[in-house]
Amino acid sequence: MCGVRSDRRRASGVAAAAACGENGVVPGAAVGYFSTLPLAAIVDALQAASIPAAISNTAGTYLCNRVFYQVMHHGAVHRLAQRAGFVHLPHLHEQAIGKPLATPSLALATLVDAVRIVLQQACTD
Repeated sequence: MCGVRSDRRRASGVAAAAACGENGVVPGAAVGYFSTLPLAAIVDALQAASIPAAISNTAGTYLCNRVFYQVMHHGAVHRLAQRAGFVHLPHLHEQAIGKPLATPSLALATLVDAVRIVLQQACTD
């Protein structure tokens, strides 16, 4: 997974495709940062617990990307040895009511288990 300097909320259409320039999250900074989490181990552990999971190549194009990029940029600027990444969680079943049928959702207990597994894997050397 990576976070990119682009901040698409500030541009639309053709401009959005070129938003990695001065309209970025941190103008003049690195074009992108990669997660330092053990992604394959996290996905394997989640799937072993029968929790659906997959690696994504992006944190999205707006708020999720902005949060991830800022965390990674802060670590790079201050030369921090950090494990960091971004994990998208699906809706709770209750939140998916009234949304398109393909909207992913899980039970709260499953989401809690998933977060616990992610943290355990992230803290394992």
